[in-house]
Amino acid sequence: MKILFLGENRSRLSVACLESLLNAGCGEVTVGIGGLTFRAWRRRVARGLRRHGLRGELASGARWAKSLWGALWARLGCEGKQERSLRSVLAEHPAARCFEFQDINPPDSVARLRALAPDVILVAALTQILKPVVISVPPLGCINTHPALLPRYRGVAPSYWMLKNRERFAGVSIHYIDEGIDTGDIITQEAFEIEDHDDERSLVARSAAMAARLMVETVRRLAAGESLPRRPQDHSQATYST
Repeated sequence: MKILFLGENRSRLSVACLESLLNAGCGEVTVGIGGLTFRAWRRRVARGLRRHGLRGELASGARWAKSLWGALWARLGCEGKQERSLRSVLAEHPAARCFEFQDINPPDSVARLRALAPDVILVAALTQILKPVVISVPPLGCINTHPALLPRYRGVAPSYWMLKNRERFAGVSIHYIDEGIDTGDIITQEAFEIEDHDDERSLVARSAAMAARLMVETVRRLAAGESLPRRPQDHSQATYST
């Protein structure tokens, strides 16, 4: 089975899932490392400010962008000095190929995707929304790993908001990707109790370990030819985390 794994280079969730996937030997894996660097994102902010005649706001805009970028990275469980990354995992598994991109949706990226001909696309902590043209590429679908019990806490910062809201349970959802943000049909979910000593860092780490196990179990079921369950989400119960 040909697998395309999409994630962020220094996301703890991405790293844990990829490491388990490669160690399990579930198939031929290509690793897509995506997302804008801070420098590229800052250039986009600067271009937008110039377009609107706000040249004087460039410096403050850059400071704002850097602050927001750092906050987002922390919420995703990414740390600049973290030893493990997707690239370091790849270095230990030379049989896996690397597919680098800034945006997965433009025609040139989609053409490269089709050339890879993946049977399934697996996603963990990718900060981009897959458009229908990408979702339609793999015959077995696109499957996301989300560190919350959907439909609650959709979005990019579930661990932070679960702690802030004093939830008793956290968990992981494996679901099909559709055109929305974490809105696709659920394949499997598993919960765990939030301990008194848990902080955001420990909650991200616990979620990542569970996500890695559930992703491998899901891939093994696919490889065995099993038809995966699809349970629609109750959208009336949805909440969003940012």
